[in-house]
Amino acid sequence: MKTLAKITFFLFTTSASLQLSAQCTPDNNMPKGSIFPESIKIGYKDLAYSEVIYFRAPLDTTAIQNNIKINVRVDSMEITGVKGLPSEFTYTCFTSNCRFKGGESSCLTLTGTPTQTGVYPLVVYIRTYPTWKSFVDIPLPAQNDSNSRYTLYVYGTVGYLENTLENSISVFPNPANDLLNIATSSTQKITAQLFDINGKLYIEQVVDANATINLKALTKGIYILKLNNSTQLITRKIVVE
Repeated sequence: MKTLAKITFFLFTTSASLQLSAQCTPDNNMPKGSIFPESIKIGYKDLAYSEVIYFRAPLDTTAIQNNIKINVRVDSMEITGVKGLPSEFTYTCFTSNCRFKGGESSCLTLTGTPTQTGVYPLVVYIRTYPTWKSFVDIPLPAQNDSNSRYTLYVYGTVGYLENTLENSISVFPNPANDLLNIATSSTQKITAQLFDINGKLYIEQVVDANATINLKALTKGIYILKLNNSTQLITRKIVVE
């Protein structure tokens, strides 16, 4: 049986040690098989860092066995290890064992205070527990996968945190209807991109101090807004009603 690559795009932002208390609250409004944010925020040397990753496992998918496509139910998924983060970082899952049921929403919190600048590509190891949906349900062997979604960038400390893109920009209203407003005190050129949860790009435009994005052509649902000033990248989950 092929590894279930389609259901292991949950490339969670995590690190090397696991704590037992929950530090985040799942978002039960997320669609099955989705994750937010698209990318994690930048860290700064000697400044405390915290990022919450929200996700919801798929409930059903397909896999190939003996060259035949079969229906597979995702009974549960589990984060079994992470490679690549600075040693100062740790993560806390919503569940103590970092395991969650198919179709279930969950989250984790990544925290740490980096002492070195650098670029840290993350490799996350995930185990999926599937069942073959046939005339009689047949539990399949657990599938081990690894994948990469996030890269942590750690820069040198910049005077004040409010000088960063994260703290100089405001996006409203959210939920939004026809228009989405973006206000920023940054003097740098900022590019705004709006994606659906499957990664399809719908809107791309350069924004200034007070910009408006027209949402009239979009269907209702959840979108991901990415704001990039060439050195920093932040994301926002946008609900279009």
